Amino acid sequence: MRDITGKAVLIRERVAVSSMVNQPILCFGHLLENGWCVDGLQQALRHMAGAHIPTELQNKSMVLQGEIRMLREEFSSSAGGFHVRAIQAEVMDYSVQGTVGWELDDFGSGIGRHFADRFQDPTLIRPGVSGPLFRTTLIEGDDKKWYVVQLCENVPDLIQLDAEFHELQGRRSVITILTDGEKDPMVMGFKLMDDSPERFPVQPEGGLPQDDDGQDVNIDVAEMQVEGQEIPVGQIVVHADPDDEITVNGTKLKPTSTLAALRAGCAFYNLSSSGSKVKCFQRMAEHQKRLELEMVMAAAKDSQRELEREPHAPPTAEPPSELEQAKHRLTHLPYANWCRSCLMHCARPNRHERTGESHEGSIPTISFDFFYTKADGQEEPTEETPDSVLSLIIVCSATGFISCVPLQSKNQLHHMNRELVQFIQRLGHSDVVLRCDNEPAILQLQRLATKTRQSMGLKTRMDNSVAYDHGNSLAENGIARVRQLAASLMHQLHGGLGLQLSTGSAIWTWALRHAAWLISRFSVLRGATPYELAFGRQYKEDLCEYGEPVYGYVHPGTNKAAARWRRALFLGKAVSQNSFVLFDGQSIVLSKSIRRISTTWRSHLAYYLHCKCYSWQFKPGFGARILPTMKKAIPQSASFEVPLAPIESSKLHDPEAEAVIQYAEQEIKAEEEQIAMSLNDPINVHAQVQQQQRAQLQEEPTVFDDGQPVVEWFGYIILKPQVQFL
Repeated sequence: MRDITGKAVLIRERVAVSSMVNQPILCFGHLLENGWCVDGLQQALRHMAGAHIPTELQNKSMVLQGEIRMLREEFSSSAGGFHVRAIQAEVMDYSVQGTVGWELDDFGSGIGRHFADRFQDPTLIRPGVSGPLFRTTLIEGDDKKWYVVQLCENVPDLIQLDAEFHELQGRRSVITILTDGEKDPMVMGFKLMDDSPERFPVQPEGGLPQDDDGQDVNIDVAEMQVEGQEIPVGQIVVHADPDDEITVNGTKLKPTSTLAALRAGCAFYNLSSSGSKVKCFQRMAEHQKRLELEMVMAAAKDSQRELEREPHAPPTAEPPSELEQAKHRLTHLPYANWCRSCLMHCARPNRHERTGESHEGSIPTISFDFFYTKADGQEEPTEETPDSVLSLIIVCSATGFISCVPLQSKNQLHHMNRELVQFIQRLGHSDVVLRCDNEPAILQLQRLATKTRQSMGLKTRMDNSVAYDHGNSLAENGIARVRQLAASLMHQLHGGLGLQLSTGSAIWTWALRHAAWLISRFSVLRGATPYELAFGRQYKEDLCEYGEPVYGYVHPGTNKAAARWRRALFLGKAVSQNSFVLFDGQSIVLSKSIRRISTTWRSHLAYYLHCKCYSWQFKPGFGARILPTMKKAIPQSASFEVPLAPIESSKLHDPEAEAVIQYAEQEIKAEEEQIAMSLNDPINVHAQVQQQQRAQLQEEPTVFDDGQPVVEWFGYIILKPQVQFL
């Protein structure tokens, strides 16, 4: 056939031509394997070497105009004139050897080994399989060779899935391969074999026989026998006719061109310019064909390289000579990678480089990690540092979406698990990879979130950093961005107040949360914000300065006469709805509308200093409500009411002794009341004197001449006996 430049192109293909078939069908798959493709703009069949063959459409099918150069008659052995052809195949050992039966995955793909006389129906073992499914069947013939009777047939298009084998008697070994698409035979575990290689025809001298009017004539195979030769696999053969032409450095040359022009073309390619015109032209044509063949072979190698994966191994240190080793052992300086002593004590671990593997692949990676924030920044924030805010950062690799969850402690697993699962569900990911470092607390959260999503029927994989490495580049980058923006928001708030709030303040927790919210909606990465990548639209709702005093609309409830607008502080916006998160001086509320006021922030200083509503204590609810994060149990004291039923007396209780004690208490109480009343009477001087004497006796006891101490009790003198031990 001819290309658009008039060059003759010969394509090797085995087709069927008969009295009923006058238009042979070319295999487009063979054309693709040899470097041909369809150019929709020029409506041509294009080859990577530069050949363009124009195409036409006939009943929605592509048609090429060409000539058949070789015919060979084949007689069918079947009486009907047609038969089903089986192609011999060489099956790999791992495909033949294995357990008898089906070995399928969750998607219905796999292999089945049976001993039967019919095709195997995969829907009997997996009736609920959905999606594309293609079946390939190999059978063992009577000659103990394997034959392919079915190659990548779409299962839904087959009429009878368990049909018997045509013209085959008896049961035999059957291998059934199920795939989700058309696969290469080598991928499926076998290789097609061709027992009768075709000969590529060589056109005789003088070209095709033609009539006097220049029209091609039919070729009689019986009268004209053409010998052929083997053509290497992948080689493109372009037959040079007298009318052919080649382009050398922009100049078109033909066999009839001048000898000087042909020799100049040979000199351009650094070829020999000796010989006649025909030899020079043939020399240049062969050189161009050789270049085209190299391009095709290079493309074939590239395609083969795509099917292989080369493993990478760390380099092996080669020790130097014995003399150099002896010199190095004197000082062990500088470091030598071949020295065991240097390696064990001076070698450094691999650098923590950012490879970008989290952004590769179709499955998004959700990275999360803990971090601490301290207001003054004078020391590195740690868990033991007082007044530091603990937070959980969550980052999506597919969209760059960030969420920050301030925490009271690492024991809030239920709160962290709910925030992590809701973050993934909000982005609409059904299949994710959860990645974190090897800290025990974060690993426990990873396992809990994985079990939660798997119980919901969502595929979730776990990935962790290497041992003894806390590196998680995606999460570390998100931590730096959130911490810096939160510090900027608080710096602006401190400037309006004239004082600095420590990280122990609840305002800091809402600042970290609001910083992640702002980054996800207004930070442009790769030409779009994470919110635009996740939801496909821009965020265009209203905002205020963080911590700004505003008026927020609050539903009055049953009290219709109450004010509907309250003074409050703006702490951010809700994640799942377009509502404002406000602090009204007592609690956190959601409001659908706010009004900005022109006032000094310092006049609302009490709001900032007395805000004790931390972000981990609340979660967004419905409407204008904020629900607590968890319910707190209120302790109830025991009742002091007297039992109604009679009380059983105890053996240790003495009623008479109890009555004596109560009588003594009553006597003492009555005496104290009498003394108090007498002291208030100015006439009763005697009582006052007695009270003064009693006070003196309390300070020091009265002692008689014999040295015996006495104590006065209510006017009576009581001697304290002295006990002497003999």
